[in-house]
Amino acid sequence: MGAVGFLGIGVRDGHMLDPSAERLRSEGYDISVRAFDAVTMDSDLSKLMEFLDCIGTLDFLVIHVHGDVSYFKHFDEALARIESSDCSCILTCTEPETTAKYRYLCKQGDAEFAMIRRLQEVGGDDNQYASLRWFLRHVMGEDVDVPEPVIPMAEGVYYPETGPMPLDDGLKNVGSTGKPVICIFFHQKYWLVHNTASVDMLISAVRRKDAEVLPIFAVSSQNDSLGSMGVKRIVLEKLIRDGKPIVDVIINTMSFSQTLTANPGSGEQVCEDNFFETLGVPVIQAITLYSPVDSWRESPFGLTPSEISMCVVNPEFDGQIDTVPYSGNQPDETGVVHTVGIADRCGMIADTAYRWAKLRHIPDDEKRIAILLYQYPPRQDMAAGGYGLDTFESVASLLRTMNDSGYSLDWVPEDGRDLMERMLAGVTNDPSWMSEDALRKASVDTVKKGQYAEWIAGIPSSMRDRLIDAWGEPPGDHMVIGDEQLLPGIANGNIFIGFQPDRGKCSSIAYHDPLAAAPHQYLGFYRWLRDVWRTDAVVHVGTHGTLEWLPGKSVGLSGECDPDVVLGNIPNVNPYIIDNPGEGMQAKRRSYAVITTHMIPALTRAGGYDGLDELEDAVQAFLKAEEQGQDAKLPGIMDEIRRIADETGIGDDIDLDGDISEAADRLYDYILEIKDAMIKDGLHILGEVPDGELMVETLYSLVRYRNGDVPSLRAAAASSMGLDLDDLLEDPSGMLPDGRLKGEALDSADAMCCDILRHAVSCGFDPADSISYAQSVAPGEDASAAVEFVCGFLREAIGRMPDEIGNILAAFGGRFVPPGPSGCPNRGRAQILPTGRNFYSIDPDGVPWHSSWDIGSEMAEQMVSRYKEEHGAYPRSIGIILWATDTMKTGGDDVAYVLRLMGLRPVWTGYGGRVKGLEVIPIEELGRPRLDVTMRISGLFRDTFPNLCTLLDEGVLTVGSLDESEEENYLADNLRRETAEAIISGMPPDVARR
Repeated sequence: MGAVGFLGIGVRDGHMLDPSAERLRSEGYDISVRAFDAVTMDSDLSKLMEFLDCIGTLDFLVIHVHGDVSYFKHFDEALARIESSDCSCILTCTEPETTAKYRYLCKQGDAEFAMIRRLQEVGGDDNQYASLRWFLRHVMGEDVDVPEPVIPMAEGVYYPETGPMPLDDGLKNVGSTGKPVICIFFHQKYWLVHNTASVDMLISAVRRKDAEVLPIFAVSSQNDSLGSMGVKRIVLEKLIRDGKPIVDVIINTMSFSQTLTANPGSGEQVCEDNFFETLGVPVIQAITLYSPVDSWRESPFGLTPSEISMCVVNPEFDGQIDTVPYSGNQPDETGVVHTVGIADRCGMIADTAYRWAKLRHIPDDEKRIAILLYQYPPRQDMAAGGYGLDTFESVASLLRTMNDSGYSLDWVPEDGRDLMERMLAGVTNDPSWMSEDALRKASVDTVKKGQYAEWIAGIPSSMRDRLIDAWGEPPGDHMVIGDEQLLPGIANGNIFIGFQPDRGKCSSIAYHDPLAAAPHQYLGFYRWLRDVWRTDAVVHVGTHGTLEWLPGKSVGLSGECDPDVVLGNIPNVNPYIIDNPGEGMQAKRRSYAVITTHMIPALTRAGGYDGLDELEDAVQAFLKAEEQGQDAKLPGIMDEIRRIADETGIGDDIDLDGDISEAADRLYDYILEIKDAMIKDGLHILGEVPDGELMVETLYSLVRYRNGDVPSLRAAAASSMGLDLDDLLEDPSGMLPDGRLKGEALDSADAMCCDILRHAVSCGFDPADSISYAQSVAPGEDASAAVEFVCGFLREAIGRMPDEIGNILAAFGGRFVPPGPSGCPNRGRAQILPTGRNFYSIDPDGVPWHSSWDIGSEMAEQMVSRYKEEHGAYPRSIGIILWATDTMKTGGDDVAYVLRLMGLRPVWTGYGGRVKGLEVIPIEELGRPRLDVTMRISGLFRDTFPNLCTLLDEGVLTVGSLDESEEENYLADNLRRETAEAIISGMPPDVARR
């Protein structure tokens, strides 16, 4: 009997060999086929072991890879088992170089390999039948013929009632109805293997809207041997006519990124060519579950780590709008996995796409837009909060731009104060300032009890029960007068400017409680916006609101999740600060938002103030007098230091009760630390490019650190004086040969930086002029390189800040908002600019990055060494808090820190740097005990990094299973050696020798 196996990595096509195997068995051939799936094996080790054991029983193994082998975390184990077995193997991948790399696994000759490769890459029933006949002939030695490959259509237009048709034929009459055109992209393999049930359901859902549907099947990449154009060429050559798109929106059901390649190990994403941006229409991401639909429904988290990586994170690199699962996998009684549609989610995706497409057909002066600000806690003084953003001024600027663009407004605010006064005169989330009569008159409208009863009757019973349990019978008593719910906000022509309704229970715990229901009025407010005000789009202004924290799954929401029920399918735009990817991704994924990032506030070095400067002068005088042996001056200076320290309160921070000479260094270091801190210089205003000194401060904060290959301007300034920046920072109270304290030299370097940047601003960023001046102030190649970066990339990136408003309007117009990375631009990541783009984060499976492991490991060992020096022993237990935003910003420095303390290190796959497991650092290499770590993780960390939660749990179990006696013996021997060395070092040489 011949045994064939099939392994899918990033695909679930195992069943496609079954019809051909059955056909051959009916022809009298004894052949068996077994299918395995990488996603399942990564989450179920018993399935993995079953597969590894099975390899030795196979005569031939077919491996299909979409993306890269690294999407199977246990690929190396499988590869080793294949290499050591008699099994021949063909591995085909969407990346031809990967197929070529594993050519050696196939034991047949080049001609035979070329044939089976061709048959597998082309696919389809005829070619799978030919593949198994190839197997019988070339592996099992049967005397059978092998049919030539039959080339099916690689791309085309498909309708359930007509089947596939050539692409050009299907595109002939697109747009002829004048209705919005909704294009659906799905992979060619679905019709090729007769597995279109979920796509058919999605097509039907779109047809129920007043729109045209254009379902296109395709192979992701161009492949001449398959005759495939690839998605890029289809978009650029077929969906654009006369420079304009022929579709209004795309629903993309294909997983992975279509436009980006990863830089292995660094976590950075590089856009080679975003053809979706060229097309210029919104791209809606419909999620394909790799797990059974029932598992998704029952999961409080929603998606598995693999699904998050493949179906959410990677598509976000392209600029997609996240939505929900439209299909899942369901095994039949034989274990074969089939794709099934999720009816209500298909309807939700279709409605979302239709609303985005409609924006392209509604004239701006007829569009109804809701602009929502935050107000929590619900007090007047907390109106329009937004981290790092001057929200009122930003919205005033947005309204002025909308007015200039043709939107219908009754009035245009002069400035943020004008807008604030108008809004606070209306209904807010703090009704205590008005009588009931005044509130009724000021409310833009109210939600009547009967209307709300209809709305709440239409929501899932699970949410309805939670609302009633928490807030009583509808319409509740929160923001209710009589039986009418109040609506916080004001109308301005076709624009509604309001406050996001209060989450209720007025505490930060309630805002983030994953179980607590929002008040009835919260639902009533958003239903009013959608069904009464009939808003075409909503913009939630700033960082962050409460909608994205309502109860429900973390990502891949169901129809019973509160954010999905409350906001539904209203197009949502959310300007968000660029340096907060953790919470921003929650808004992006749970409220289906287009994120348009905004710049952080301009940062400046804190510097000194009268009291601090006076204290610094006194401490400098003391250190210099002490260095120069001027003992007579010291008592008077010490008295002056105590007086100023008491007046400024710094004496409470630094213990000065003892001898000042013992505390002087620490006091001076502390003063320099205060001065060197970066602080906000006001708040950012959307779309406003800084000028004058604000521009200088902005530039200084961005080039203070090295940016990749671009040197730090601050380090270059220090170097031009023959000094090392790290030395100045580490020992500011140290004395230089010229008699200056190192802290004084640091001040000089900073002044030099600002002088160089001030000149660059004053000359209009002329590169030659700016570099020439920099060389006159701080000679050296590094200063020139930093200034060139300022006058080139940074000037252009900062100059694009108007995109922060421009791309909000682009979204209102149903246009594509280009993607961009997130993080801290002033922490050596200035290249993530410009702002205004739809931000993405990092692949959870790649955390920690290689570079983050190096940094986190070093920090962990420094902490342990410092603790041992100060306490004479190793710490017995360490507590660490893990925050999702910090992990995203750094690529996992904190996770690496934890692992290193436990004596573990990540094991990465070769390509893409994905973490596939952990290995124990030998105690001889670690050189210290493994330390107990207690982790407190945020809810967002739990939801965003379920893979890391599992990894850390596995790490604890791994360390707990180690043989403690071996490690204890090693450490005891090491301790005895250290003790002996310490004793010997204190002996006279002749005694020590004995």
